Order: sequence, then C-alpha cells, then structure tokens
Amino acid sequence: MKNRVFFLKKNERAEMNNKILKIKKFKKIVNKIKKNKILKNKILKNKILKKKIKKRLKI
Repeated sequence: MKNRVFFLKKNERAEMNNKILKIKKFKKIVNKIKKNKILKNKILKNKILKKKIKKRLKI
C-alpha cells in the first residue's frame, strides 16, 4: 500500500489516506463491539445500524 501512494497525485494520496483512516477507525469500532456484548446486542436489534456495519465490513 505504502509504495503505491508515492505514484499518486497529491489529492489522490489524500483520498487514499482518508480511506485508510476510515477503515482503521471502523476496525476500532468493530473491535469494541466484539468485546462489548451489550453494545453488540443493541446493534443487532437495530437493523439499520446492522446493515451499515455489514456493508462496511466487506471493505
């Protein structure tokens, strides 16, 4: 990943970094959910949130 970034234009590089940051942040959230059973159950009950998380997890 890092090697590729050098070949991108500045704005493309910024977009890549944003995507990576978003994924990292999301992984943190997912890990919190995995650890926290109460939170997990709330999210499973909330279908809209569940769909969003499923979509994001495919990345």
